[in-house]
Amino acid sequence: MSSEQYVQETLRTFELELSKAGKRLKGKVSTPLSNGYHPELDVSPLLDDEQANYYMNLIGILRWTMELGRIDIHVDEALLASFLMQPRQGHLEQVFHIFSYLKHHMRSTMVFMILL
Repeated sequence: MSSEQYVQETLRTFELELSKAGKRLKGKVSTPLSNGYHPELDVSPLLDDEQANYYMNLIGILRWTMELGRIDIHVDEALLASFLMQPRQGHLEQVFHIFSYLKHHMRSTMVFMILL
């Protein structure tokens, strides 16, 4: 499965789940994390056990997405994954932001050039 196929299927499932909760992904975003967001400074409320488990599942999905080739989200996913023990509401919102980024940058590719 290509990263594009995985992202498409993941987003379809994720957006269906969000719609059941009465939520939607943000509009077009240009970066994986919100500009100026620092998760280590987040003081929003801690997630309850159910929400924390949901957060962990979403981080796992993002890790697979990165492993399949979407290295553009690697740093942001790893940064948010460091808060798996005590995730906060703001961290979860940033995970949603990453999914919005993936939705609107479905076919983005990174090109590396080696200069000899």
